[in-house]
Amino acid sequence: METIQEILQKNNLTQSDVAKMSGISLATINQAIKKPVSSWSVRILNAIAGALHQSPGKLLDRLQKNQYTLEIDNQRQTIQGVHINDRTSFQQLRFVVQNNVLEGWEPTTEDILFLVDSGEHPDPQLEKEYEEIFGKDK
Repeated sequence: METIQEILQKNNLTQSDVAKMSGISLATINQAIKKPVSSWSVRILNAIAGALHQSPGKLLDRLQKNQYTLEIDNQRQTIQGVHINDRTSFQQLRFVVQNNVLEGWEPTTEDILFLVDSGEHPDPQLEKEYEEIFGKDK
């Protein structure tokens, strides 16, 4: 998550630049920037986004960190809504996913689908490369 000051600085813009480009007074821009993004008016958000040549939605994504939620249902054997038929595979995948989430990974439904498919249909070339590096399982 970035602050608006960091974003403006990275783009070589000042609050004065935003005020000039938008026609909103510098005092109004300055007051708004001091407050949480959730309290900004649409007018302020549009002004800053316009100065940055990006959509207001993209700017909000940069300014507000969405809380990530890992959804695991042990009864239904689902991870991020993806059902895993085999109980052992579900438990192994759950372990791997949970540990990687602790390291900062935020897997999507598509990521889990990829992992399930990779487990059910391993890539022979990747298996060969793995065996070359680590040897065959005994």
